[in-house]
Amino acid sequence: MEKSLLCVESFCSENKVAGKDNVILNDKRVLDHLLEVEIVYMPVKQYFKKNDLVPATRKIVAKWMLEVCEQEGCLGPVLPLAVNLLDRFLSKCDVPKNFLQLIAADCLLIASKIRQSLPISISTLCYYTDHSVTSCQLRNFEILIATKLKWDLAAVTSFDFIDQILQRITWCNTRQEKVIRVHSITLLHLCCTDVEFFDYKPSMIAAASIICAMKGIQMKMDSDRVSCVCSVVKTNSVEVENIAAKIERIVSNEISHLNESSTSKLIDNNNYETVTTKYPNSEKSKKPETPVDVQNVNF
Repeated sequence: MEKSLLCVESFCSENKVAGKDNVILNDKRVLDHLLEVEIVYMPVKQYFKKNDLVPATRKIVAKWMLEVCEQEGCLGPVLPLAVNLLDRFLSKCDVPKNFLQLIAADCLLIASKIRQSLPISISTLCYYTDHSVTSCQLRNFEILIATKLKWDLAAVTSFDFIDQILQRITWCNTRQEKVIRVHSITLLHLCCTDVEFFDYKPSMIAAASIICAMKGIQMKMDSDRVSCVCSVVKTNSVEVENIAAKIERIVSNEISHLNESSTSKLIDNNNYETVTTKYPNSEKSKKPETPVDVQNVNF
C-alpha cells in the first residue's frame, strides 16, 4: 500500500499565516524558551536621545505602519515584528528623520517575509510611501537593516505569547477564545504604536491585552483569574494590571479621537459612507496618511 503525507492546510491568498499547531502550543519547553529569550529583543528606549527623535515622531511612523498592515490584511504577527525591527535598528544607528519612512517600509517588508507566506511587495510599499522611496532604496536598506541587526530578525514579540496563554486557560470555551484572541491582537497593535510600553516585556503586554479583552466581552475577571493568566508567563499580577490600565486608557483615547473625526465622513444621498482604502484600483482609494507626511511635518 502506497503511503503519502497528509497536509490538512489549504492555501489561499487570504490565509497568509500558518494555523495553530497544538504540538507546539502544548509543549512547555516552547513557552519556557520564549520567556527566556524575549528580553534579548527588547528595544532600548534611550535611542530617542541618540537619534534626536521624539516619541511623537515614532508614533506617527508606527501608526503609518499599522495602517499599511490594515490595508494589506497582514496585521497578526507582522506589525509587532516590524515595529520591533524598527526600534532595534534605530537604537543602533543615527538616522535622519527623512529616512524614517524608508526604514519603516523596509521593516514591514522584512517582517512580512518572515511571518507570512505572501510578503508585501516592494511595489506596494513604494505606492504607500507615495513613491517617495524607490525600489532600489528599499532593497539596499533591507540589507543594511539585516546587517546592523546581525541577521537576528525573527524576534520574539508579544504576539507569540497570545496563543501560548490562551492554550493554558481552562475557563474559556472555543467561541470565547476566538473573540478574545482577535481583541487581544487588536490591543497589541495599539501597544506597538505607543512608547509607553517600551519598558515591559512582550509576555507582560500579551497577558495584559488578554485581560483587557476578557473584560471587554464582560467576562468575569476576579483576582484568581488574573493571577492564573499572569502565572502562565511567570510575572507579577500587579504589574500586568498596571499595563492593562494603560491599555484601557489608550483605547479610551482612540475612541475619543474616532468620535471627533467621525464628522469628516463623506455624505452620499443623505447616508454616511466611510471612505475605504483599497490598493490599488479603486477610485475611492486613499493611501494611509504618512510621513511624506513624516518628511513634511515640523518636528
